[in-house]
Parts: sequence; C-alpha cells; structure tokens
Amino acid sequence: MNWILIVPEDQTGESAFSLRNERHSHIQSILKKGIGDSIKLILLNQGHFLGRIDFQNQSETVIKLESSISYPDFTPNITTVCILPRPQTGKKILHLAGCYGVDSLFWIPDGKSKEYLTSPVYNQNESFRYLYEGMMQSGNFRLPKIEIERRTDWLSKFSDSGNLFAMDRNGENIRTRNFLSEEKHIFLFGPESGWKEKDYESFKERNIPLISLSKVNLRTEYAYSTLLHEVLILKTESARN
Repeated sequence: MNWILIVPEDQTGESAFSLRNERHSHIQSILKKGIGDSIKLILLNQGHFLGRIDFQNQSETVIKLESSISYPDFTPNITTVCILPRPQTGKKILHLAGCYGVDSLFWIPDGKSKEYLTSPVYNQNESFRYLYEGMMQSGNFRLPKIEIERRTDWLSKFSDSGNLFAMDRNGENIRTRNFLSEEKHIFLFGPESGWKEKDYESFKERNIPLISLSKVNLRTEYAYSTLLHEVLILKTESARN
C-alpha cells in the first residue's frame, strides 16, 4: 500500500485518527513508521493529505492531520456492469474499481451461477475491503458505489442512464470512440462464457454498440483492467493537452 486510507470511523478528535488492525500493522511493520514520522493519507471521498504519527504502541497508531496534498485526479467518470464472475475474479475487479475509482459498479447475477451471491466477496463489508485495498494502492480517494441488480430484465435499468457500450471482441476498436465527454458512459461486461444470442438481440434493439478491447478472448479481470487503463490514458493525454 502506497497510501493509508482514513474513513470517518477512524476519527477520535479534531484532525486526529486512530488506526488498528491491518493499517496499523502496515504502518508499523511494512512502512517502518513511528512517532513523529510523516505519512501520506487519503481521506474517504475528500482528497489527499499529509499526516504525522502522534502516538503508537503495539495495537494502535494515532495520526494527526497536517495539510492537504496536491495530487493528480484522473478517476474515470464511468459506470461498469458485470455479469457476476467467480468470487476470485470478483475480488480482482473490486480491487481494480477501487484503484481506478470508477463511479459505480453493478453486479448482475448470472442465471447459471446464482450461488456466487452466497460468497462473502459480494457482502458489502467484504466488498469494501477489496475496494479499500485498491484505493490505498493507487491513491484514489473516491469510493465506488456498489450495487447488485437482481431483475431479470436488468438492461432496462440502464437504458436511459447514458451511453451504453457492450464489451465484445468482435466490436469496433475502443480507440475509435471519444469517452471524454461529461455524459455518463456505461460499459457492460458479459459472463465469462460470452454473451448469449438474446443479449445480442437486446443490444441491437436498444442500439447499444459493441466495443472491442482486443481481438482475442480476455478473461474478465483483464478486460476490466484494459478498459480502465484505456480511459485513464485518454483522460491523462487530454489533461496534458
């Protein structure tokens, strides 16, 4: 972890935060930080800050907030919709969503794999754990919104929400599109076995374009990472220009 995430529950006083468990252990054992040392912080949904360790023992680290830090913010203003993947894949997607700071992530239960919903990964508290890990890796401070859409006709939920794009290797190359406008963009990721014929029919009826990241079949987490990377490159290049 390159940053330490501070959540509202950590606050113990004015500009003072108490950390225990994994974050405390990381500060003490991995970062080798002690009393008086400065440390980079991200405050949930607020920004980047510099703090200083005010107190530390074997079970707790207390940090005092000192000042804000100017840090580039290239988080993509997009929503991603994923047909529920295997829990191990779900962990990787949550980590990436937190790392890049997507606006929203929707899980859609697959008819063949409804049992995946029983996994702790898709429990809200456990989901936050993987999101937080990604945020502390990259320095993103924006917590993605996570929802599970259980309706069979889930596509209708997003029909009027913005520009929809279905990820498919036979679609048009993603670089032929401009995703930098302020309008919301929603990217649909199918099941690992691929979209069904009825899905393609629905996309055609709703004029949803197919977008390709590669002409080879990518595992869901690789496709997800590639999409976020492509959007991030566009935003970074736009900011430089």
